[in-house]
Amino acid sequence: QPAIGISRHALDSRMAAAFQDAGGELRLRSRAKFEPGAEGWLDATGRHAARGGWAGMKVHLTAFETRAPLEFHLGRGAYVGASAIEGGTVNVCGLFRPPISGTGSGIARMLSHLEACGLGDLAARMRAATPEGGSFCAVAGLGFASWPSSRRGPRVGDSAGMIPPFTGDGMAIALQGGVAAAAPLAEYASGSCTWHEAAERVSAVTRRKFAMRLGAAAVLHPFLTLRAGQASLAMLHRTGMLPFGAVFNALH
Repeated sequence: QPAIGISRHALDSRMAAAFQDAGGELRLRSRAKFEPGAEGWLDATGRHAARGGWAGMKVHLTAFETRAPLEFHLGRGAYVGASAIEGGTVNVCGLFRPPISGTGSGIARMLSHLEACGLGDLAARMRAATPEGGSFCAVAGLGFASWPSSRRGPRVGDSAGMIPPFTGDGMAIALQGGVAAAAPLAEYASGSCTWHEAAERVSAVTRRKFAMRLGAAAVLHPFLTLRAGQASLAMLHRTGMLPFGAVFNALH
């Protein structure tokens, strides 16, 4: 099926507008005093940093030479994807195993590390393109864990658990988790159930909905990041023994 490519900048802006149009109060440039487990609080505060975790880097490029609508590159301790987004721009985003080698900062450091990972051809095409101002970003301490318990209250999105980028759609999990949490939270707001009952239902439905995806991703991800695993995947693909359909269904 045809896919729609959109940047997080555009998606977040549209979601914020829809939220306000529905009557929501959006408070910018402020931080709430969140108390885990407190009544009425849903933890949707994003990922939790993991000691010694992965690093992510991304940039939007114009005039980038694409060779497929969606590109996927495997390197030593890294993988990188390139896909079109709005405005004729291409989003190049990678996951890297620290330490990050190379010199410089920002996109220069990303290009240098791509070459160190054996992805020199991709780095060369990126150097020939034009970075979109302010689009480069990097994060560290990315960890991928199973769904946690509900002792700290109900969670949705990356706060509840992150799936490795290539093995699943983290944005879909976040959106579907929000939809799943809506009914129990609405019942609590109307007085039809207690907060404890609503929180338990939110935690139970998210675990039931996403446990297989996160478990399958934990099994598959090392094959993408280790040289021996990459060689095994390549061999299975060449011999036609890689069960794409079964793997895809387990991860989505």
